[in-house]
Amino acid sequence: MKLIKAYIRTSMIDKVVQALEAGGFTDMTVIDVRAIRGGIDPKDLEYSVELAERYMSVAKLEIVLEDEHLDLAKETILKTARTGRKGDGLVYVSPVDEAIHIRTGKAAS
Repeated sequence: MKLIKAYIRTSMIDKVVQALEAGGFTDMTVIDVRAIRGGIDPKDLEYSVELAERYMSVAKLEIVLEDEHLDLAKETILKTARTGRKGDGLVYVSPVDEAIHIRTGKAAS
């Protein structure tokens, strides 16, 4: 199993979630978080109030899935969340060694 953590512009999260659902991914978590912005090119500041903020509101999407579904989910997120502007976000992929249902104590699949 894999865990995807994607940090996405808040303005794009609904579009990403809808695209994932259309691809058959229904179990995910979305959390509103604040990202600290660094390394902003001064020439970009004159064009964007959003880039001028030190703390940027973003959505963190988490989804655990089987290895064979990783590429589809990852590509869906990358394609749907991309605006082409700096600050579109990041996608991290990590292994999941174990998942256990709290109610039953049994392994989740």
